[in-house]
Amino acid sequence: MAYYFDYMASTPICGVALEAYQYAATTCTGNSSGIHAEARKAGELIGQAEDLIFEGLHIVPEDRRTIYDIAWRGSASAATRDVLSENYMHLSACLCSAAEHKSVLTSLPIDLPHIRLPIDEHGQVQADKVEALLREHALSNSNILLSVMHVNNELGTINMIQSIGHIVSKFPRVIYHVDSCQSFGKLYIDMPRFNIDLLTISGHKVHGPKGIGAIVFRKRSSIELNQLPKFVGTANTAAIYSMGKAFVWTEEKYGELFDQYTDLYQRRELFSEILATQTKRTIYRNYARGNSVPWCINVHIPGINGTDLVLACEDVCFSTGSSCNSTAEKPSHVLMACGYDVLYARNSIRFSFDPITTTDKDIEEAATYIASRIKELG
Repeated sequence: MAYYFDYMASTPICGVALEAYQYAATTCTGNSSGIHAEARKAGELIGQAEDLIFEGLHIVPEDRRTIYDIAWRGSASAATRDVLSENYMHLSACLCSAAEHKSVLTSLPIDLPHIRLPIDEHGQVQADKVEALLREHALSNSNILLSVMHVNNELGTINMIQSIGHIVSKFPRVIYHVDSCQSFGKLYIDMPRFNIDLLTISGHKVHGPKGIGAIVFRKRSSIELNQLPKFVGTANTAAIYSMGKAFVWTEEKYGELFDQYTDLYQRRELFSEILATQTKRTIYRNYARGNSVPWCINVHIPGINGTDLVLACEDVCFSTGSSCNSTAEKPSHVLMACGYDVLYARNSIRFSFDPITTTDKDIEEAATYIASRIKELG
């Protein structure tokens, strides 16, 4: 039996989202930009999806589409690129860590100063140092961008976006962007209370369809995001409607897991312990034991090439870091940013399981299988 342990890369579409997609795709022919009945129906389905997302982010009805709005794109990366690479925000500098997702790092305007936020060995932004950097670089007459990933996609590390948002509130010209692709629907996010201006979200990370993502943004007088097109081309009504339903499903399911986090952390440790015991090797854990999501396992196994192990394990699917870069045979830029050398970063491996459906038996069988392949590789 094959085991899928790459949930940080993509999740299977849930039944609710699939039904929603099929309904919208088969019953809604219109283009939401039009004014006739079928077009209005498409617009209504998109509006329903947006309201589900607004509600989950604790944006009250009177602030929806007035103070806050959503720009839809074919992916979260495209949404990030469209917002960050254009001059909608009149930026003078960008602050982010080197452990951010490549879609953020490659979207920052190249003609602006890029100030790196300090991180620890697990990739967590050191919130206490953010304020000092902002005081040094924030000017009263120009905007700067602060970009922080809520949950790191390779290590599972959780950044304290609420604490950072409190710091940002002291600096009116700081525009606060949070990449929430790995936390959207899974961890608590109160966009107004956390003082977030831009929030990146993705459909296929919440058991929704691939090919849909967005940025939820707050309109401010110093940011011309009102000029940002809501859609590029014809809106993908079925994907948007499906993503809204998937978000609610994921939020409900992960909400039920809150009291089970101790068990989930133990399940993660069980996986690492089986690898160590059965291979008789030292397994270096790259994840933080506490301040991380328990369904992400990133480890380094000395003497084992990560790509070779992935290819040797036909019955278990996992990756060498971010799946966006795993075919490039390059070292993980995240681990490099955390201070590890090239060889260590290249040969680290990420396993990510589904906390909703994965059982202890699945963990034991998958880890045992992987351990057998490690022994074969040497």
